[in-house]
Amino acid sequence: MQSLTLTIAICCVCLVLYLKPKHALAVYFIQLLWYPSYLRLTLGTADISVSRVVISALLFRCLLNPAIKNRLRKNTLDMWVTGGIAVYTITYLLSRPSYSSIENRGGFLMDSLFVYWSARYCIRNCSDLVWLIKRVALAIVPLAVISGYESVTGRFLFLWLRKYCPWNPEIVTYYRRMGLHRAWGPFSHPIMFGCAFGMFAPLVWTLRQEPGKWGKAAPWLTLIVAAGGFFSVSSSVIGMLLAMIFVVFLEKKSWLVKPILMSFIMFCVVLEVFGTTPFYRWLLAKAAVGGGGWVWRSKLIECAMRDIDEWWLLGYGGVDPGWGAEGFLSFTDLTNEFIAYGVSYGIWGVIALVGILTVSFKMMIRCYRNSRSPQYKSLYWGFSIFLVGLIVVWTGVSFFGQATMILYGILGMIGSSANFTEKKKLATTSCRDIRRHPIHRGAISC
Repeated sequence: MQSLTLTIAICCVCLVLYLKPKHALAVYFIQLLWYPSYLRLTLGTADISVSRVVISALLFRCLLNPAIKNRLRKNTLDMWVTGGIAVYTITYLLSRPSYSSIENRGGFLMDSLFVYWSARYCIRNCSDLVWLIKRVALAIVPLAVISGYESVTGRFLFLWLRKYCPWNPEIVTYYRRMGLHRAWGPFSHPIMFGCAFGMFAPLVWTLRQEPGKWGKAAPWLTLIVAAGGFFSVSSSVIGMLLAMIFVVFLEKKSWLVKPILMSFIMFCVVLEVFGTTPFYRWLLAKAAVGGGGWVWRSKLIECAMRDIDEWWLLGYGGVDPGWGAEGFLSFTDLTNEFIAYGVSYGIWGVIALVGILTVSFKMMIRCYRNSRSPQYKSLYWGFSIFLVGLIVVWTGVSFFGQATMILYGILGMIGSSANFTEKKKLATTSCRDIRRHPIHRGAISC
């Protein structure tokens, strides 16, 4: 299997070095979606995935090409993402001083920093971004069909490859939910597979403003992609999709966003002050889609708040906090991205993560308000839908593997889109129209 992995890595590297930047970035996303990240190239003690090899080649190509490098305009999100990744790296190394930690952070930098900056360099304008989204849509729709096939039939097309995973070759299957199997696809976990569909669905939705066949097909393609996420049969992913659908319907009534948000905050305050249970317990219970996972998720929040004095500085240094026993689990399952960042990187990691989300939201809101074109407005609203879905799904899951790479890739798209300049439509008059005007008739020769 290593020979196949090496062959695919070489082919993809050749493509990203030869093709135009936006085409090269499309190659990266397509192989990321279709080739399992747990199939690695073993070099000494390091296991390197195809995606890490490809994104390293793409970033170095961008940095070594002045024509690509010099046209980049930096913005606030660049600072926050780069600074956040620096925080995640430094705190990790300080709390786990070992050679294996250096290897771990090296891989993390390829999955995060390299992906973000490659997206920033390769996406120059709106047409580049739309072109990329169209190609990703063509790549992910067949995966959605496979997701449905696996969920209905229980025949997993990629799961047998798990036996070649260097660190965990065990093939695991989960119990059925709602009469359906949990689709895996080429991902390392069904939830991560579902999250990939959830993250790309809002981007596919933005294509409805495109002229011709793409505009007509976009709603149907979005429905197929969302269905692919549903077939992971994850309560977190389904909750993410429902939240996204709600925000989609708000687009034509964007003036309602602020009143709804303020009402929600006031409701949480009243519930916390006068209610018999903490507001987050009530919300998690009502938002749960099947199962009783919300009980552990609320318990996790309570444990994190109770023991904040233990983890606020540098986290737990890779040691299990011991909270699992309180939820009748054998280990602490960190099914919350914000708490996972606190446990891993201390309060500084949480601040950096919240800062990245806040800056992304502010940039998209500003761009949406300043844009006049329906295409640009749709694009910025689509990214806002993505961010809302991200926050919702992070209350029930923490990212790893391919989901992390997709996250930073889309953040790079957001960073590039904030610098887009709308083309003004110039009022032009043809020579034929001028000749027809009585004043200019016969006076102008074209």
